[in-house]
Amino acid sequence: MTAAWDADLAGLADVRTRARAARRAFDQLAGADQETLDRYLRAMALAGTKAAEELARLAVDETGYGVYEHKIHKNRYNTGFVARWMLERRAVGVLWVDEDARVTAVGSPMGVIAGIIPVTNPTSTALFKCLAAVKSGNAIVLAPHPRAARCTLRAAEIMAEAAVGAGAPEGLISCLASPTLSGQPGQADLGERAAGQGAVGVVPAQEQCAQPVGLRGTGGGEFLTRTEQDA
Repeated sequence: MTAAWDADLAGLADVRTRARAARRAFDQLAGADQETLDRYLRAMALAGTKAAEELARLAVDETGYGVYEHKIHKNRYNTGFVARWMLERRAVGVLWVDEDARVTAVGSPMGVIAGIIPVTNPTSTALFKCLAAVKSGNAIVLAPHPRAARCTLRAAEIMAEAAVGAGAPEGLISCLASPTLSGQPGQADLGERAAGQGAVGVVPAQEQCAQPVGLRGTGGGEFLTRTEQDA
């Protein structure tokens, strides 16, 4: 029991440290235009594509799930097709204007995102969440399943190094080093938003956040649940 409590306390300390660093990075990023964010995204996508085989091997060896060749394709799908799809669209600033309805859509960064990573597809999920967060001007801290901690951490390191190399602030992308299942609610609460996917315990942890972003089931799309709305 004592060892379990010690692990949870260490995990929560890690949460606070990384969340504070992510918030500082987010504040430094404030005002970045879409062109700047896209420069970071291109560098991240290239680095992730180059590391697809390394990450696939780490994921299979650590989790015992999946097929190595399939995980390579999943990694490259996110850093290739999905990244290109993102680059064709805007996520911050004026997104579109409907003159007839007198409506203007404006994309605004939300803050620090808690990216809850499942054991089933850890590296491809981590790559996607990092790309999506930075594309939209947010910071992200990944909270991996304990059985996928090392491969998720490596994916985050690759994304972070590429982003910083392209000019992004330090701490914009990070990953918890000592995740625990019992500490998952605290991990989900490390940011202003939570993005979770897949596992039975992930969605309840995510839903404890005030305004969670969620992914549910295979191929689910992201959505934002707001507790209040300006009229």
